[in-house]
Amino acid sequence: MTQKVYSTQRVSNEYITLNNCGEQFLGNADYDTLREQGRVDYGIQFIEAGRCTFEDNGRVRVAGAGSLLLQFPGVRQHYSFQKEDNTHLMWAHFSGTSCQMLERLNTGETVHIKLSDVKTFKLVFDQMLKANNIRQSNYETICGGYITVLLGLILRSVDEQQEKALGQGREHLLKVIHYMNVNFAQSIDLKKYAHMCYVSPSRFMHLFKDYTGFSPYRFQLKIRVERAVEMLEYTSLRVEEIAELVGYEDCSYFCRIFKRFTGHTPLFYRKQ
Repeated sequence: MTQKVYSTQRVSNEYITLNNCGEQFLGNADYDTLREQGRVDYGIQFIEAGRCTFEDNGRVRVAGAGSLLLQFPGVRQHYSFQKEDNTHLMWAHFSGTSCQMLERLNTGETVHIKLSDVKTFKLVFDQMLKANNIRQSNYETICGGYITVLLGLILRSVDEQQEKALGQGREHLLKVIHYMNVNFAQSIDLKKYAHMCYVSPSRFMHLFKDYTGFSPYRFQLKIRVERAVEMLEYTSLRVEEIAELVGYEDCSYFCRIFKRFTGHTPLFYRKQ
């Protein structure tokens, strides 16, 4: 007979389920945790005081007071605490369908987030710990509510950080957008655009999509189709000529792209 092993790791099909939570004052000894396969649920490690050192793919970083580590299911975890830092750690593991709201932050590594409202975050966390410890009637539902509020505060912090970062480079980004609108027939040049914004190509892609809602490639396609529609409606240029003017040497390919984007052929707009 196989003995059942108790585990706090659970995957829930409910909207949100708190699997476990707690707090520790880590001033008596050094602690090091390594989970090569991660956990099956989501986790947050809130550094209320002190600091935490964490490592991903050989890159070592430090999370200070007022920040947290967000951990995704199946993602390797390696973090440690030094006793001299006197860290106050508050942690929780949870699961549920609503956790999909976090997936936009999933990079395949532990995510370090600096909280914008530490006071409110700690207050809600304290209430969740209390409800989970006392376990009065309907405490599971109440704890689910608290963890949902915490996730909302986390996402708000991320959005505010991104908006701040975007604000610093907004003028550069607007120059790129203007350039793309003027030179829409040219091929995408991510390195050039990134250089115009003084960031890496990967960072540029992230900032561009945050601001426009499109990838650079999709944004360029949108411009090209809009210009093509204008020429179809207001000029007598042949479809082949319009295709070339908006950056497509192959007219049949242009027609396929055009129909996929608009739902109609170029000739439909010409007849209109």
